[in-house]
Amino acid sequence: MKRRMLLILALLLLSGLAHAEFPEKVTIGDKTIECGTVEEIRKLGFECEDIPWKDNAARLYIDAANAHKRPDRPLEDLLNKSATKLDFGGAEKEAAKYFEENAQAFDLLKQADRMSRCQIPIARSKSVNAIPLVHLRSFQDFGRDLKYRAAFEFAQGEHAKAIDDCFLGLRLGRRVATDQFLISGIVGIAIQNMTVKVLQAMVASGKLADGELKSLGERLAKEDLAPNWATGVMGERLGVLDALSEIQAGRMNVLDMVPLPPGEEEPDPEAFRKKIGLDPETARKNLTAFYAFLDDQAEKPFFESFFAVRKFFEDKVAKWDPVTRRLATPFDKALVAYGRCRVSLDAICIRVALERFHLAGEVYPDLLAETLPTYLDKLPLDPFSGNPYGYRLEADGNLTLWSVGENLRDDGGKGDPNNPWAGPDYVFTSRRQAPEEPPK
Repeated sequence: MKRRMLLILALLLLSGLAHAEFPEKVTIGDKTIECGTVEEIRKLGFECEDIPWKDNAARLYIDAANAHKRPDRPLEDLLNKSATKLDFGGAEKEAAKYFEENAQAFDLLKQADRMSRCQIPIARSKSVNAIPLVHLRSFQDFGRDLKYRAAFEFAQGEHAKAIDDCFLGLRLGRRVATDQFLISGIVGIAIQNMTVKVLQAMVASGKLADGELKSLGERLAKEDLAPNWATGVMGERLGVLDALSEIQAGRMNVLDMVPLPPGEEEPDPEAFRKKIGLDPETARKNLTAFYAFLDDQAEKPFFESFFAVRKFFEDKVAKWDPVTRRLATPFDKALVAYGRCRVSLDAICIRVALERFHLAGEVYPDLLAETLPTYLDKLPLDPFSGNPYGYRLEADGNLTLWSVGENLRDDGGKGDPNNPWAGPDYVFTSRRQAPEEPPK
């Protein structure tokens, strides 16, 4: 009986350890963050898992941030310039030394990448984040360094390592972007975009053999790398409604939400609130209906959601008072960013297929459909139209690929190839570089 009781106590102890609480505080650089509890955060409406701290990727990301050494400005400029050209001539020693100094941080990133769960409740913001907001700078640094290291490895001929680091960067960006705040989404998308640029340069270099391109294309098709735009809605909606409550209670100055024209004297906040027609209860009703509308749109194809959200802004949000409009506007901008992220990922998949087609016959296809089914299982659909991307083989041998972009109109590939997002179409123009040696 005594042994049985001891066994039961041991099992209860182990069970308690398995569901250990988050630490009371975590330190990231010179910032100390107080953690909340799972129960507190759930009461606010957030999804929050009871993850043992030892199994939580957030712990490893924090350790990586504390182990990371940022480059000084001259070194950063050198790394960026070299990575853009995939050429580290004259900068090999400085680059190799920098990557060696950050080997521990890179290793921690890889360990965190293999862990599926990543959450940490934050007491001050009354929210739950995969990534504490003060930690976003660290993740931008990680994304940038993965881009640099991938480019360096590629320049050294270590193509497999370079591509692995690119995928590490893409998954890192997705994890940040699927946090419950729109600012995290924007940062995560930026990480993915800088990684895609390096991948595009690698593919365009002509140095990847067909087997390497095939493996890259298969990995891009297999992994779900594009973040879902709807993930930021929960955190933002709670924060926005909380801001309205603070304004109504007089704890937040409405003038902080609507900047005055330069030189204009600051009015009384309450008088200004009445002047612009801000009624917190009406604003709450409008925004609550807006969030319910977003929840409904999240279940639909992106191009349908994007069109519907734009129409909602034109028909309804435009008539709201300046403060309520300002609180809703980030969602429209975020939706554009998520769409662009999908376009970037699709563009690299298509480019891989085009390069493989070229390697097989030393010509590029006249139509994207010619890549089916050997190089693409199916044609990716433009998230802004729901149709295949625009494609044209130019007379000079260059390739032009485009999305109709946020105006939802096909302008025949009209845009700035040096800035794909300049519009009116999102244009990707590629000039294939001749390889130094034919790939084997």
